[in-house]
Formats: sequence, C-alpha cells, structure tokens
Amino acid sequence: MPYVLSILLAGVCVFAQAADAQVRINTLTKVCQEAVVEAEQGAPNTRVHAVALNNLASLYYVQGHYGQAESLYQRALAMREHVLGPTHPQVAQTLNNLAVLYHVQGHYDQAESLYERALAIWEHALGPTHPEVASTLADLAVLYDTQGHYGQA
Repeated sequence: MPYVLSILLAGVCVFAQAADAQVRINTLTKVCQEAVVEAEQGAPNTRVHAVALNNLASLYYVQGHYGQAESLYQRALAMREHVLGPTHPQVAQTLNNLAVLYHVQGHYDQAESLYERALAIWEHALGPTHPEVASTLADLAVLYDTQGHYGQA
C-alpha cells in the first residue's frame, strides 16, 4: 500500500511535464492501472482500492472506453458501499460518475436513478447549498433537458 501514493505522485509529475495530452492520458492510465494492482495486492477491498478503481474508471471514461469504465465504477461503488456504507459522500461520487457515463450513452433511466440517489446522499451529508449538490442538480437538469423534460429541468 505505501507504493500506491508514490505511484500516483510520480504520475502527477509526469502528467504535469508532458506537453502532449495523449501522452498525459496514457501516462496517467498506466499509473492508475499500477495503483489498482498495488491496492489489489496490498489493500484489497478497502477505501484506497475503491479510490484507485474510481480514478482508473474516470480515465477510461475520458478515453471513451465506456465498457471498462462501467465495470470499474460498479466495482468501486460496491466496494465503497460495503466499506463506507450506502450513504457516504464517496458513494455519491461514484454514483454520479456512473450516472454521467450512462447519460452519455443514452441510458437515461439508469442515469436518472443514480443522479437522484447521489443527490439525496449529497444533500443529507453536506447540506442543500454544497457545491456537490449544485453539480449533481445541474447534471440532472441536463439529463432532463436532453430528454425534452423541460419542466423538470
């Protein structure tokens, strides 16, 4: 587990120095893949493992590798729910990430239920005026707008 942090820090340094966006993405993906392996070996099914999975999923999402991103988000979500409980803010983070993924793929019903669940967690844990609440409300409004549900948006 001590190597996870050093791997992530090394990746950030390389990321900051790389001029080419694709080089940065490739480097970060490799670093995050290594962090997942380290977490699986040294800290399986822990908060650290879930963070590593969520981060790698986010990089896969950015690259358009939606199947890989979905699988990792689902694993991170299950792990966070088990380790932290179903109403923890980090659970809401992964729910929102997965909702965004479903949204861009046109799986609107799945996205809506995940956005709503994330929103409820954020509101309860952080209060109705927190930026995470506003961000999730904005995501939900965009989803409704995309579907032509202008009154809900």
